[in-house]
Amino acid sequence: MLYLVSQDDEDRKGLIDTLEYYKSISQFEIYAYCLMRNHVHLLIKEVEEPISKIMKRINVSYSIWYNKRYERYGYLFQDRFKSEPVDDNNCVEKEDFMKRILVTGGTVFVSKYVAKYFKSKGHEVYVLNRGTKPQLENVNLICADRNNLGDCLQKYCFDAIIDVCGYNREDIKNILDAVGAFKDYIFISSSAVYPETNLQPFSENQSVGGNSIWGKYGQDKIEAEKYLFSRFPNAYILRPPYLYGPMQNVYREPFVFECALENRKFYIPNDGTMKLQFFHVEDLCKVIDNILEKHPKEHIYNVGNSELVDINTFVELCYKVVGVPLEKVYVTSHNNQRDYFSFYDYEYSLDVSRQANLLGEEKDLFEGLKESYEWFKDNPSEVVKKDYINFIKQNFE
Repeated sequence: MLYLVSQDDEDRKGLIDTLEYYKSISQFEIYAYCLMRNHVHLLIKEVEEPISKIMKRINVSYSIWYNKRYERYGYLFQDRFKSEPVDDNNCVEKEDFMKRILVTGGTVFVSKYVAKYFKSKGHEVYVLNRGTKPQLENVNLICADRNNLGDCLQKYCFDAIIDVCGYNREDIKNILDAVGAFKDYIFISSSAVYPETNLQPFSENQSVGGNSIWGKYGQDKIEAEKYLFSRFPNAYILRPPYLYGPMQNVYREPFVFECALENRKFYIPNDGTMKLQFFHVEDLCKVIDNILEKHPKEHIYNVGNSELVDINTFVELCYKVVGVPLEKVYVTSHNNQRDYFSFYDYEYSLDVSRQANLLGEEKDLFEGLKESYEWFKDNPSEVVKKDYINFIKQNFE
């Protein structure tokens, strides 16, 4: 453990760069590190040079860098470093594998699934929420309002922050200002950042901008992305299309399941050929997992199924999952399909070729819908429903 002076993210980045540089020079291995506001914990393995020489290199190099930045002179580190040997190889292997992960949210759909996924992989998972809803078992709750964090995160050092519930610039700022230290930051943004006027399929290299369909939601996500990169350039940003799967609380596939369970005709906008792009929440977790493992050079990823399906196919698959026959009714005389259907009248597609190195085989849509249906059957009250069925009854039947 080293006691040091650090004032901002740039200071901490400078220390990380110093560690990385001397890791190659001195040939030592870093199993874990934790940068706090006034000290750093290191779990390292000597290879050629002794620990005393390694720490001297780091001390001198970082002190020179820091003093030059702040135009100061003199010592930087307080006292000599403190060290304790770790003799248990199993402990070292466990530390190398197990990550301490903070998931924002953790009680609804994506954030809940992400927390459960990484806990099942053996990681130490923390969730940040207000504690007003039931919590997952065996995860650590940090009970706080994201808009009023105070010092509740200062004592923590996270290997990764997976920010599922960040919607605007202020949300990002609140986390970065409050957290003690972290290594990776993955922000779940949205495909809503692309203007509808862009050439499709949308690629990560295209410009972002306002979209008349998504409005303020997309614009806020853009501002959140920009601010995150301004504070932490090594962050990763994921832009998914429509997410689906177990724990789905949005009235998309659950609406179709409900119609099927009631043996209702299904009212389809126009001719049903508008295409939709989906992504299973488990596939999203796999991409996140591989980013944390591989640290790829690209930092923005469109994520989603490579194949789109039209509305007809989507509804047919949902009814097939439930196991009831489907009778379609095509609606051609009503202008606003959101009055009776879960998706806007907006067809778009993402170029997801960049995700190929982070995700093997995509989950089959039918299999993924089956998983979503099995969860919905047992948890219908967790879905935030809209009044589509009543609208249909009053206007179409």
